[in-house]
Amino acid sequence: LPQPDRQRSLALGALTVSLSLVCGVSFGAWVSNTLQSQAKLRVIESYEIIESVNYVELCLTRMESAARAYSLGQQPVFRAQFLENDRRLAGARARLARQIFAAGDGHQAERLRRLGDLIDRKRAHMVQVLDDIAAGRVEFRPESFREPAGPDLMAAVQDTVNTIDRSERARL
Repeated sequence: LPQPDRQRSLALGALTVSLSLVCGVSFGAWVSNTLQSQAKLRVIESYEIIESVNYVELCLTRMESAARAYSLGQQPVFRAQFLENDRRLAGARARLARQIFAAGDGHQAERLRRLGDLIDRKRAHMVQVLDDIAAGRVEFRPESFREPAGPDLMAAVQDTVNTIDRSERARL
């Protein structure tokens, strides 16, 4: 080959190699960025689930405190606090369900179903005790909240909340 054609061929080869390298590096950067974005979204998702499950537990605990306070003196302010936290609990449960189902984790979804059952049972117990006291069907006894439906259910709720929380933290 004459000298100019050889130089042109070498330049074209070098340009081809350079473009290939730039394309490879660009593709690698795009893949890395996509993976980091997905990981970031999963971290955000986990933190939101952790926040929600702990807020569900907080609402239930506040309901229990308000129910006990109402039981001691039948003051309407405590019944109102119970009902307000019951309303908040319903919203928090719906939000948690959306987050867990969006995450697509079958194990967490099963834990959520268990948590929902426990909360429903605990809530029904508290409502029944309050309704009985308000209607004068039963005099308040501190044991009303210590019967197995009280502490045992709350302990099971806390265990389930902690399991959901730990599972999400393990993903971080």
